[in-house]
Amino acid sequence: AENISRLVSNYLPSPAELQLDCDWTESTRAAFFRLVEAVKNKLPNTAVSVTIRLHQFKYPEQSGVPPADQGMLMVYNMGEVDSWETENSIIQPSIAAQYLEGVRGYPLPLDVALPLFQWACVYRDGRLVQLFHNLTATELSDTTRFEPIATGRFLTKKNTFLNGFFLNKGDRIRLEEVAAEDLKAVAEMLRPIVDCCQSTLAFYHLDSTILEKYSPEQLQEVVDELCE
Repeated sequence: AENISRLVSNYLPSPAELQLDCDWTESTRAAFFRLVEAVKNKLPNTAVSVTIRLHQFKYPEQSGVPPADQGMLMVYNMGEVDSWETENSIIQPSIAAQYLEGVRGYPLPLDVALPLFQWACVYRDGRLVQLFHNLTATELSDTTRFEPIATGRFLTKKNTFLNGFFLNKGDRIRLEEVAAEDLKAVAEMLRPIVDCCQSTLAFYHLDSTILEKYSPEQLQEVVDELCE
C-alpha cells in the first residue's frame, strides 16, 4: 500500500479514483482486502474501486465483498478457454444469464466493463498452448498452411510459424471475437443491476484495430440497451 500510494502520488497528486485489479480467491481474499483498506487509508481523498468477476458478483457471501468504494463488474471471460469444445470463452449470453439474471444488486455500487477484444486460442494434443491477441481470419487465410474446419476454427496443415510462434501440424485454432448483438443482449441483462445515471460503462479494450470492427453507432446501441 505504501508503494502504491507513493507511485500514484508521484504521477497524479490527487486522483479521483484508483482501481485495484485482483481476481481474489479464498486463500488470497484476506490479504487483498487488507490491501484495499490500507490503500484507502493512504489515499483518503481518492475513491478506491476494485474489479469484480462474475462468480464474485453472484456469490458475495462465499467470495466476500471488498472494503472498497466502488466495484467494476467484468462481464467477460465467462467460458472455459482451456477447452476446445467451448463456443466462445470471451462472452456468451447464455452463460452471462446464469450469473446475472435474478440478481438485483451488490453490496457495492457497480460500474461495468464489456469486452471488445478478440483472440485466437491454439490447442495441441487437447491442451491450450497459446493465445494470439487481435489475430484475424485474414492471417489464417493461407490454405497451404491452415484448413477451415468450422466457423472460426482451423486446422494447421503443416509445421509453420504464426506471429513468431511455432505451430505443429495438427494444431487446432479457434478464433474468438465479440458480436455486437451479444453485447446488446448482455447489456439488457445488466439493466436491473446497475444505475445507468451513476455508473460508468467501459469497453475493453479500445484501440485502432478494434475500432475498425465496431462503428460508433454500434457502441451507442449497447449503451442505449443498458440505459433504456
